[in-house]
Amino acid sequence: MPADELARKTDEELIAVYREGGSAALNELMTRCQPMIVGIAGKYHLPDGEADDLMQEGRIGLFKAVEKYDGTRDTKFSTYAYMCIQNEIRHAVQRSNAMYNLLLTQADSLTNADGESVEIEDSIEKNPEHIVVSDERARETYSAIKKSLSAFEQEVLDMYMDGADYTEIAEDMGEKPKSIDNALQRIRRKARAAIQKTQ
Repeated sequence: MPADELARKTDEELIAVYREGGSAALNELMTRCQPMIVGIAGKYHLPDGEADDLMQEGRIGLFKAVEKYDGTRDTKFSTYAYMCIQNEIRHAVQRSNAMYNLLLTQADSLTNADGESVEIEDSIEKNPEHIVVSDERARETYSAIKKSLSAFEQEVLDMYMDGADYTEIAEDMGEKPKSIDNALQRIRRKARAAIQKTQ
């Protein structure tokens, strides 16, 4: 279908075209909804400050809206899409904040290559200068951990941070629980390595 003809269709008509196999209709919807994604993403902040990640989460939310939208109800697609985009971005921020806060406030003990105990400082101390330094260290550590994970590990971690257990994650991803367990073990090792590098 020509682009100018797609541009004249309503959101709901574009969804119908897409579901009949017209992939160009999805591209038109994505372009049309881009300002909405930008607007919603601009209201949130990730600990490591990567705005592109929020935009990507917004696009995922929009795609889910296209897939799940029920045109038989009285809700306009734009309203439904807004809610889906906002929920996807909000969940991403909540997951990120959970890991960030864990790194920032939770004291932990690790062992370095020499077998010595390494303490991760607890930033609850009252010294403002210490809090700023610890906050920056947590940001660097969070970013390093995130970049070290594979797409599979990131998905496992996201669900784990949302409170899902091994069995739930395995069932949702169509994997065996052992595979999820192995992924979480790799995530922990990578987290320890990233933490030690930023000490």
